[in-house]
Amino acid sequence: TIYAMVPSLLMNLYITGLNQITDVEIDKINKPNLPIAAGDLSLKNANLIVGLSLVLSLAMGACHPVLGTQGLNVALWGSAILGTMYSLPPIRLKRSPLLAAICIVAVRGAVINAGFFAHAKATAFAAGVGGVGVSVGGATTVMDCLMVNPRCLLSS
Repeated sequence: TIYAMVPSLLMNLYITGLNQITDVEIDKINKPNLPIAAGDLSLKNANLIVGLSLVLSLAMGACHPVLGTQGLNVALWGSAILGTMYSLPPIRLKRSPLLAAICIVAVRGAVINAGFFAHAKATAFAAGVGGVGVSVGGATTVMDCLMVNPRCLLSS
C-alpha cells in the first residue's frame, strides 16, 4: 500500500544514514560526494535526521489501526534491528564480509520480502470491523505466509 511506502522510506533513510555516520572517514576516501563526507551535512544534523527517521518509521508502523499490519511491522523492526547490528559496535557486522553479506541477504531477501508479502495480503484482503482481524484471502501474518504460501516462501 501507499501507506507502507513512507515508513519504509524513513527506515531506509535510517539504515543508510546510520551507515554513513559510522563510515565518515572511509567515505571521505571512497565516496567523497556523500553529504557527510563532503561536509554538506554536519554529524549533529545527520544524527538528528537519522534518529527521527527511525522513530517516525516505527511509530507509523505501530500506530495505524488498519494499515500498520504485522507484516509491515516485521519488515520495519527487522530492518531496524539488522541495520543497526550491521553498522554499530559492538556487533558491527560489516567488519566481516561474510556476516555483512548474510545480514544484507537476510534483510533484503527474507525480512522485507516476507514482511511486505504479508502486509500486502493483509491490507488487500482485510475484512471485518475496521479491516482488522478477519482475512478473506488466507494467511496474513509473516509466519502464516511463509508456511502456507509457496510464493512468499520462494520470494524470501
